[in-house]
Amino acid sequence: MRTAGAGAKTNKYRCEIEVMGEIVLCDDYATLKGIADETEIPYHTIADVFEGRRTSFMKYSNTKYFPNLRITKLSDIQQNEVS
Repeated sequence: MRTAGAGAKTNKYRCEIEVMGEIVLCDDYATLKGIADETEIPYHTIADVFEGRRTSFMKYSNTKYFPNLRITKLSDIQQNEVS
């Protein structure tokens, strides 16, 4: 059991945000909440994007400045690099 205020320290997620073909963010985070805090996107939206169930977020995907948001688990990335 963790003490009060202790947070996850190991990076588990990679967040990439691309706007008009340019990567504006590519960092690793320990939690989805960390991604939400850094990007100022609501946590529930970040969680839905990660799980692949956020369709309303894609409503404006055909606009010129719509960001391409990818959140992947680092363990999945490492497994693909080994294969």
